[in-house]
Amino acid sequence: MITMLSDFGRKDAYVAVMKGVIAAIAPKEPTCDLTHDIPPQDILSARFNLLMAYPYFPKGTIHLAVVDPGVGSKRRGIALQSPSGFFVGPDNGLFSGVIDTEASIDAVVLNSSTHWRVPTPSLTFHGRDIFAPVAAHLANSVPIRELGDRIHPNTLIQPDLSPCISNPDWPTSATPVICTGSLQYIDGFGNLISNIPAQHVPTNLRFVRQIR
Repeated sequence: MITMLSDFGRKDAYVAVMKGVIAAIAPKEPTCDLTHDIPPQDILSARFNLLMAYPYFPKGTIHLAVVDPGVGSKRRGIALQSPSGFFVGPDNGLFSGVIDTEASIDAVVLNSSTHWRVPTPSLTFHGRDIFAPVAAHLANSVPIRELGDRIHPNTLIQPDLSPCISNPDWPTSATPVICTGSLQYIDGFGNLISNIPAQHVPTNLRFVRQIR
């Protein structure tokens, strides 16, 4: 199975074009839309949705994620292989949550044009010309090492996301702060989702919403 995540929306045919490219290379492989309603160019929202969804798919699933404000620039296209499956898309921090979660990662930069749709890809649609074809070739059992040169996972881009930091001296410290973190996504229900795990917050803590 190939899952798909993007900020392309449903108004245009961009998602259908990528599915057509996949079908031309791997016609028997089903696709599953995680979401195409990521806010435009919002890497943190894409990162969260991918991180939340991918563990629920069978091992070996190929996750194609295209939220790519740097398309056409020198940013790298990458493919990753982990015990859970494969991940294909831009190197812009989108896969950082996966990298932090998975026990091991094999990573390559997608510089083998043999596995692209065309040798000279569009400057604005790498989803069609590079990422979708690569995902389809992976579905056809092409080894990840044939897709490009191997790179170390430590060289992959990390997003601008302040880490969760807990206060070990709370509640006796001078500051009332329990922990700090970052807001990473607002879902369709209006929930504000941070990167602070629930176990960092005492269960008997009372929250008060303050309106200024």
